[in-house]
Amino acid sequence: MRGFGGVWGLVAVVAVLVVAGCGRTTPGTPLPEGSPEPPGGQRAEAEHSVVGNLRTFDPCALVPQEKLAEHGSLDVRLGTQFTQCWVTLNAADPGSIRVMVDVYPVVTLEGAPIQEWQQRGKARVVQKGTPQRCEAVAVWEADKLALQVHTEPVSRTATPGQDTLCQLTETVFDHALTTLQGTESARLAQLRFPDNSLIPVDPCPLLSESDLQALPGIDTTKKRSLPTRHQCLWGSGNGKDPSVFLTFFPGPGAGGDQEATVGGRLTRMESFPANEKLAASCWVTTEHRRITDDTWELARISVYSNDKPERLCEIGTQLAGVAWPKLPPR
Repeated sequence: MRGFGGVWGLVAVVAVLVVAGCGRTTPGTPLPEGSPEPPGGQRAEAEHSVVGNLRTFDPCALVPQEKLAEHGSLDVRLGTQFTQCWVTLNAADPGSIRVMVDVYPVVTLEGAPIQEWQQRGKARVVQKGTPQRCEAVAVWEADKLALQVHTEPVSRTATPGQDTLCQLTETVFDHALTTLQGTESARLAQLRFPDNSLIPVDPCPLLSESDLQALPGIDTTKKRSLPTRHQCLWGSGNGKDPSVFLTFFPGPGAGGDQEATVGGRLTRMESFPANEKLAASCWVTTEHRRITDDTWELARISVYSNDKPERLCEIGTQLAGVAWPKLPPR
C-alpha cells in the first residue's frame, strides 16, 4: 500500500514503496508484486482536473498553516517525494506531532468496506484512527487521484491520544478537501522552482536501452514512468529480478559511506546485501540543488540484482556517469 505506514490498505495505487522501515522513507525501492501499469500506459501524463499538473503541484499549499500554528510552532517541508508535504507541529502538550499530506494517482478503492466510504462533493472519503495514528483519504475515482492525510506523534513514547490526532487530521483534511474541490486555487498552487530544477525533468530519456545492458539479465524494454514523471524504472521493479530506478526526489542530502566524483558531480554510494525478500542493491545519489537549508533536490540511481553489492555499485556508478552530465546545470 502506498502511504505513510498506515494501519490499513485503503486504495490500490500506482507508486513506488519502501519495503524496509516504517512508511515510505526513500524513493527508488521495489514495487509490490503485481503492481499495475500507470493509467494511460508507460508515459502517463501528470495532468489531473483536481490539481492541474500533479508533476509540479505544491502539496504544502493544502496545509492550513495559520490554523495549525495556533497549537504550536511549525516546520513545513516537502516529504520524500515532491507530491508529499510533512508538517511537524511542535507543542509542549501533547508533544510534537507530524502531519503528512500526500496527493497521488490511484487505480481502485480497496481495503475499507464500501459502506465506510462517504461522498463529499465529487470525492469519496474515509477516515480511521488508533491511539497512535489517524488517517483520512479522499478519492476522485473519475480523476484517478487521491488525497491522504496522516497524523502521528513524532516520538513513539508520546501519547497524544486518538482524539487529538484525529482532530488534527480532520482540520488538515477538511481544509485540503475544500481547497481542492471548492476553488481554482489548487490548480494554481504549483511549486516554484528555477530553470535548473529537476522537478520538470523527465528521467526516462537520460538512460538508453544500451546503457541499461550494463546490468546482466535486465529487461530493458520494460520501462515505466510514474505519472508525475519523477521516476523511471527499467526491469521488473519487484526487488528480486534485475531492475534499475532513476528517481528525482527531495531529501536531507545524499547518504552513503562511499563517495566519488561521477560525471563531474560529487556522488555517494550505499550498498545493501540480499535478504529473504530483496536482492542485493546499491543506491547512487547526487545532490542537485538546495531547496531549503536542510532539503535538497536529489537524483538517485538504484540497482537491484542477485550480484555482489560492490558490483552493483560499479554498475550504478557507470550509469550515473551517463545520466548526471544530462542533468540541468547546478
